[in-house]
Order: sequence, then C-alpha cells, then structure tokens
Amino acid sequence: MNLTDILTRYQIVSFIPMVKTVFSSASIPSQIKLSGELVRINYSKLSSIKNPEIIYCIENNQINLWFFEKNVFPKTPIIIPESYLIFKALKELDTAIVVFQTNPVKVFILKDGQYKVAAIVKKNKDLFIELAGMEYGISKVLYFEQTDYDRMYQLQKKSIKIKDLYRFFQRDIFPENILAYSIERFTYPAVIFIVIFILMTYGQTILMEQKVETLTQTYHTLKQKNQTIKKAINTHNKNVEKLKTFANEELMFQDPVVILSSMYDVFLPEDNTTIKQFRQHGERISLQVESEGNPVKYLNRLNKTGNFSNVIIKDSFAKKDNKKILIYDLHIKKLNNGY
Repeated sequence: MNLTDILTRYQIVSFIPMVKTVFSSASIPSQIKLSGELVRINYSKLSSIKNPEIIYCIENNQINLWFFEKNVFPKTPIIIPESYLIFKALKELDTAIVVFQTNPVKVFILKDGQYKVAAIVKKNKDLFIELAGMEYGISKVLYFEQTDYDRMYQLQKKSIKIKDLYRFFQRDIFPENILAYSIERFTYPAVIFIVIFILMTYGQTILMEQKVETLTQTYHTLKQKNQTIKKAINTHNKNVEKLKTFANEELMFQDPVVILSSMYDVFLPEDNTTIKQFRQHGERISLQVESEGNPVKYLNRLNKTGNFSNVIIKDSFAKKDNKKILIYDLHIKKLNNGY
C-alpha cells in the first residue's frame, strides 16, 4: 500500500474525475497572493457552472482553476483533479495538442509548459482541434489511446508529491484544526497523518526556499537592468548638455518680435518707405526696401539698433517713379548666454 492509498482510505485525499470538472486558466501578476474568497469573486465568471465550487493552483504567473457542482464536492482536506495529473504526465511536451481516443474524447492543450485546455469533446472533434490549433498557434497534434490515458493517470496518482498535496490542501474549508479533524476520523492512523502534516510543512519550507532563490535571481537581474538604465540615463543627460551647449553657442538670437519691431524704428513712416521683402535664414536676413531716402541713412540706423552686425547694402536700383529699391544683407547678433 502506497502513500496515496493510505491517504485515500482515511479520507485525507480524494481525486475528482475530469467528467465532473470544468477547467480554465488565467494569467496573474507575479508574486500575487489570492485567498479562496478572492478566487471565487474574480474567476467564477470563467465557469459554465452557476455558483461553482473551485479548486485551484498557481504556477508560473498562471492560475489553473477547476470548477464543479457543489453536490459533488468531496469532503476531504485535499482534493486533486484528475486532469491535473494528466497535465503533469504531459508536462515534458511543453507545447502540443494531445488527443486521447477515449469515449468521449479528451483533449489537453499545453503551450510553453502552461496548461491551457482540458476538455471532453463529445462531437466535432476534428473541428475542435483545428480551431484550438488556430487559437493557440499550435500545429503539433499527438494521439493516444484509452490505455495510455489510464496508465498515465495511475502512474501519476501513485507517485503523488508532497508539494501536490500541499498545493491542493483546502485551507478555506479545513483550516488550523486539520489535526483535530483527522483524529476524529481515525485513531491508529493519526500518527501517519502527523507525519504527513510534518512533511507538508517541510514541503512548504522547500517551496519558500525556492521562492527566495527565485527572488534573489530576480533581484540580480533587475540590478543588472538598473545599471543598464542608469547608463542610458547618463548618456541621455550628456546628450542634453551637448544640445544645451549648442543652443547657447549657436542658436541664441534675438526674439523675432524684437527684430521686427526694430525694423520699424529704422524705416519710419515719414520716410515714405515700404519693406517689400523680408527673408531670414538662420542668423542671416535679406531685406528689400522701396524708398526715396538715402540708402546709407538706413544702413546707419540698422547698425545703431544694436541687434545686427555685418550690415551691408548689397544692391540698389531706381524705378520709373523715382523711387529706389534697396537690398540689405545683415546678420542677427547672438545673445550673450541667453540674456
């Protein structure tokens, strides 16, 4: 008699048939803690059964859920779904659609080692497999017989692990008084249960150690990523400083409003002048003015504004109405440190 037989005999462990359960799964944030109540509130909607009972386990940022009717709920502290044991037997396949030629047909789907589908298909098996393959992006389909299914199930059932017992321990129904419950059930096997309970506690310690190791690895990974981010930030800050230096040295010119207003101080209304063209290319301005006045007078005025340098009369020519077209070329002065 193995451990599973003893635990089953004394109603410590029960196995719920696949035909009585509905399986579903969902992604969850890492390191999240869920109570049975929170699981019922958040995930009951995934079940086709109204107000179902739920057993669940969490693996690799995924919660696996089995729903079933209240009237088939086993009254044992540990309840293990049949389909969970089949999933464990298929774990090494990693990604595949597995079809068991049972009556009715049972289909299991794994992707990247995670449980996705455990379904009983009574009709349109080929269509179901085709649609499932499209939905999960899986082309690998494996077929097994009823004898393969029975062999896998019995093998996994006999080799049940302590961590599996702990994983499916119904804490909400059998809390701290589990020892009292067991003693009421049997007297002689109580010692066996105490040993099991100790093993479960030991299993929990192992799981905690594994979590600590995982967290340590995560810390080192994040630390390394943090150093990469720091380097990127330093590089970014250096580039910003270069841009600031460039802007201070090359792009600090007078406000355009100041430039235009100074033009009106140079070409006064009483001079009967008209600015015909104003073009700016960076710090350089090309200015075309229609006037009757002396070109040199305006050149001197442009210099006196203090906003321009290298002011020259590039060209001038007379029109038929005795007015002149004056073309000036000048540069905007840079600001000193932005002031």
